[in-house]
Amino acid sequence: MAALKVIAPGSPDIGLDPDDIAVHLPGDAQLEPRAGQEILAAMAEHPQAVAIYWDIMVGDRRQARPAWSPTRVQSEPGVCLPLAVRANWPQFDPAGGPQEVERRLAESNAVVLHVPSVLTRHAGPAGPPAELVADDPRFEPGPRPATRRRSAFGPGQASTSIIIPSAGRSLPGSTAPMLARCLETLALLDPPPLEAIVVIGDEYQGDLPTQADGLPVQVAHRGAGPFDFSKAVNCGLLASRGELVLLFNDDIEAETTDWLGRMAAHLQDPTVGAVGAALLYPNRTVQHVGMVIDGAHPLHAFQNHELADTAAHGGDVARDTIGVTGACLLARRPDLLAVGGLSQEYPVSYGDIDLCLRLRRSGFRVVVEPAAVLVHHESASRERVIEPWEWGRFIYRWGEVDDPWYHPGYHRPDEPDHKNRNADHLGPVDPDASWPSRGPVIQSRMHESQIHEYRLGIPPRIHP
Repeated sequence: MAALKVIAPGSPDIGLDPDDIAVHLPGDAQLEPRAGQEILAAMAEHPQAVAIYWDIMVGDRRQARPAWSPTRVQSEPGVCLPLAVRANWPQFDPAGGPQEVERRLAESNAVVLHVPSVLTRHAGPAGPPAELVADDPRFEPGPRPATRRRSAFGPGQASTSIIIPSAGRSLPGSTAPMLARCLETLALLDPPPLEAIVVIGDEYQGDLPTQADGLPVQVAHRGAGPFDFSKAVNCGLLASRGELVLLFNDDIEAETTDWLGRMAAHLQDPTVGAVGAALLYPNRTVQHVGMVIDGAHPLHAFQNHELADTAAHGGDVARDTIGVTGACLLARRPDLLAVGGLSQEYPVSYGDIDLCLRLRRSGFRVVVEPAAVLVHHESASRERVIEPWEWGRFIYRWGEVDDPWYHPGYHRPDEPDHKNRNADHLGPVDPDASWPSRGPVIQSRMHESQIHEYRLGIPPRIHP
């Protein structure tokens, strides 16, 4: 019969049986009375899981944790400690220490569960101090002590095709086309990308570009009809020649030369299928640094916050996320072709999150890299309008999706007309014993507004 056994610091020999669950606890940590029961029950319910971790209380402050993220563990070693692991996992070494267990879990693509309630109490930080974070040539110092970020992988961007849907518009109060400024900043990348593909429609205004400071520019026409972001991207995807493809809005400007290399570095990991960036408004507050799904609504987390203020919730380090915006999304060309590109069921809205969910359904992870910082003049390139029929299509297809990285303990302001404000991370409520274990997989949950129609077999709403 499985038992939970605690490994004390410096004493790994505790007589583990193959069915046991082992947990390294620092000397100042105490298990909650219900902890053993909850851990054993969750592991019994999920036999595919190798390990499990939970929320902790440090002093009088609760640390609410999201689902397992291999990318965040690599960016912030110790963030998921303490954790419990099956003694029969072949890579488990009781003498290796908790940091080694965490590292091996992150690099092996193991299934790790999360219990969203406090199971241990600690007098001090649960993770390792900065001096214990092992050196790794793939990383450089991160934004905070004991954090790190992947070193920019410049050569990856040399084989990147950049797809830019454009209407040739200018920013309000300016006569200069946004596309010209966008291409100028792309040309500053070192090494330069393989090519930029500008995809236009009948609404395009102004002269057509041919190059930007040596960056080859190809122009493709998506065909007649109103603006269609998904169709434009797919047109550019078919014309592209690069190993990597970057979806890029023409209302985005870069301020550094290494942001694309930092994104490309994540695609050295074959389990990562898409990478997003940190997009700031011109006033330097966050427009995008990863997405969440709350009540079937895809929302931008931390919107209108200062980027540095997101650190309390891991928003300043690379991490797994349910989706990233198509305004700046990097992926491998073969992977995008394998999932059919962007769905033309969503010509304007939801095409990006739909793509991310399809990549995840195909076994890939989606990550965001906050060290890749760009300025986004959101909606300057098109009117921000969400059609009800697109929303209907989205929740009919993805209304069952539950975001495992969105902690169920976080509560939101009740502003139904301003859903993005509901993505602000507020303090968690008290632990609730009814919360299910959360894992790094999409869970099934039907959105309440569609469940009746779904059961009756009513087809999704379509464009009138």
